Amino acid sequence: MKLKHQNSKNHYANLGKAAYCSVGFLILYTALNPTQNVYTQIMSSNNYDKLGFFCFALNSLFYGLGCLSASYIVDRLGVKFCLSISAISDTVWILAIIPPALSSDKTSDDDMFYTSDGFIYTTQILIQIIQGFCLGLKWVAGSKYISECATEETKGFYFSFYWGLFMVSMVLGSLIAAFVSIYFEQATYLLFMAGIAALSVIIFATLTKPIPQERYLLVDNDDYQSEKEKIILQKSDSLQINGANNGSQEILQQDVKHDQQNNTNHNNKIVTVQNQNVAVTPISFRQELKEVLLLIKSKRMLPLIPQLIWVGISIAVYSGIFVIIIIDTQTKGDDQQKFSNSMLALVSLGAGEIAGSILSGWMIDKYGNKKTVIMNIFLVFIQTCLMIAFLIEYKYSWLTFVLTFTWGFIG
Repeated sequence: MKLKHQNSKNHYANLGKAAYCSVGFLILYTALNPTQNVYTQIMSSNNYDKLGFFCFALNSLFYGLGCLSASYIVDRLGVKFCLSISAISDTVWILAIIPPALSSDKTSDDDMFYTSDGFIYTTQILIQIIQGFCLGLKWVAGSKYISECATEETKGFYFSFYWGLFMVSMVLGSLIAAFVSIYFEQATYLLFMAGIAALSVIIFATLTKPIPQERYLLVDNDDYQSEKEKIILQKSDSLQINGANNGSQEILQQDVKHDQQNNTNHNNKIVTVQNQNVAVTPISFRQELKEVLLLIKSKRMLPLIPQLIWVGISIAVYSGIFVIIIIDTQTKGDDQQKFSNSMLALVSLGAGEIAGSILSGWMIDKYGNKKTVIMNIFLVFIQTCLMIAFLIEYKYSWLTFVLTFTWGFIG
């Protein structure tokens, strides 16, 4: 029997698993996206505007803290558990907005405890901390799962597919919000969205592990030679044991030569491995946090920081005050009609995000990250000009939809 090195692999073996996980995000964010976008508006309309903006900032703070420790937690608790817990916290977060929504209906001094200021302030602050922290876990766990599904050659496709399907939630969620808000009160809308979000828990709780895919791991310069020798030695021992009476020396020479040529890249110091063969050595939380901070200030990461800052500001604007601005630009209709129109504008934002995710995935696979980032910088300039024009006109018109589409396309 002659041994052969297996170069062929099924790049799409995990496509079904990645799609299943993406559907979970689609269901969850069909409820969460529009609710996040109108959170401050709901709080403001019920005389909790200062609390709403404070809670939004608190949520973002713990989102960032959760991201710093998320890798450590996900490695120890697992992707499935972290995604499930995060989806539960998102569902509870939506339900926690119901008491502020009901507080404006106070008609007597005998109000229920859940509409009292003490209960609302306490629950809002607590849920923002919990849900914000879990947001960090959710995105790290979801990205880890998709990366395990993909190969090196198809990571752009898998992530664009994942983001594209996820961004459909912006369209669906905004459409649902636009029509539900016309006929139902805020509390009913929130109950409906919480029910949708709860369905995602079932998806995440039933995820299965991806089929292991080939990986290319970077090896430090000092360890490169020893790593190569280790791989060759392991191959030599295996062949000597299994093929002692079948011309193993000839096979050994051919296989070792093949490993030297294909399993290492002399320019980038890369070693090819399989998922199941990678020995993961547990490290302390302190060491994990240190590595995350070192990654942030690494040479490869520093050029991306300005774009990440812009993304953070962008999310804060369209999630925090954009809906309020769109409502304020309208001169016709009652509050429910204005709210519905603002949700329709966000449908355009979701459509832009879908188109942008598909294009960026194609750009990454074909031209690489650098050229994709340059394209994003150009688009940011266009979006900024459109935003200035919109604020000058300050009117609900076709420009509102062009702006939201461009904003989503960049996102």
